[in-house]
Amino acid sequence: MYAKAFHLSAQGASHIRKNKECQDACTSYCDEDCAVAVVCDGHGGNDYVRSAVGSKVGCAVAEKNIMNFIVGIDRDKFFAAPEKHLKNLEASIINSWNEEITAYHKQNPFLDSELNTVSERARRKYADEEKIESAYGTTMIAVAMTRDLWFGIHIGDGKCVAVNSRGEFKQPIPWDTRCFLNVTTSICDDNAIDEFRHFYSEKLPAAVFVGSDGIDDCFSNNDQLNNLYKTVLYSFATTEFREACNGLADYLPRLSARGSGDDVSVAAILDMELIPKLSIVKEFDREKEKARIEEKARIEAEKNEAERKRADEEHERFLQRKKAEEKRKECVGVPLCCKKCGANIKKNDKFCTNCGTKIEHSTDGRIHETITGVHEEKHEQDDNCKSSDT
Repeated sequence: MYAKAFHLSAQGASHIRKNKECQDACTSYCDEDCAVAVVCDGHGGNDYVRSAVGSKVGCAVAEKNIMNFIVGIDRDKFFAAPEKHLKNLEASIINSWNEEITAYHKQNPFLDSELNTVSERARRKYADEEKIESAYGTTMIAVAMTRDLWFGIHIGDGKCVAVNSRGEFKQPIPWDTRCFLNVTTSICDDNAIDEFRHFYSEKLPAAVFVGSDGIDDCFSNNDQLNNLYKTVLYSFATTEFREACNGLADYLPRLSARGSGDDVSVAAILDMELIPKLSIVKEFDREKEKARIEEKARIEAEKNEAERKRADEEHERFLQRKKAEEKRKECVGVPLCCKKCGANIKKNDKFCTNCGTKIEHSTDGRIHETITGVHEEKHEQDDNCKSSDT
């Protein structure tokens, strides 16, 4: 088994806007014999004022108890009574979580500022030190893999998605119908041991992902969620492991911002020898190459269209210039006449030789005529001179 594990969390976009701490937590572990991945999602309601602490404690006790469980059991012993062993593991995790929460609370009693944010019912309960673990409520999804088997345990919402050797996506842990919208089962519940679900198999997966509900709420259906994990698989199959982790870490805040707005956490166990051979990874590579070719063709088409448009505009400007030139030539070739008296006018005449009207030549060859007072006076003087002579 050449497995690697990773875990990533990002504060939700809505929590950033409200200056609210990230209530998710996650962890992972891997060595040559086993791998573990855990995600806990602290409850977001105001009464769960310390759920961020509860989720961190949940991750720690889950990893510790699962590791102890793996060390203390072999394949034959496990498959002799798998239901019993997994139920005992879940019970040990619940007990450890409650013990850790109680110890933490003794050292860190509720502050007045915290009690002022909860409901009146919760305030009375917490003030009387009753059911204080509710303030730390969290969900939990944990998976573990050895050379001989793998299993998953789950309480609350979020999803576990496994990919088998044929590249098929499955959600092996049964879904809890009590988890709906903002309602979820929790490790802080009195009957938490009955609310845990689990799965086990000796057929090891190529990959298994566990994600908080902030992840799957970003998508409208399981196919879209699977496409996210398909992209993640391709990244880890074709990129150095740490680089792929960094790329996913950069993406998670953007996923939250455009999707659920909630905190988002994901942890995974990957068979690094098997995932590059998966048909979905190879298909993704072909699709990526096809998309690259299509994008190149799109850019080239846009470039050609821009060039065609530029040529059309240049041709239109040429036609307009040509039309203007022809119109100018037509105007120049027409015999010029005085608009007042109708006498012929030469091209360079400034005044009509018949009536004295001033001729204004425009730049396009047209003629504008005005009668000036000076010329009117000149005509009157000429008439007076003729009268005197007479």
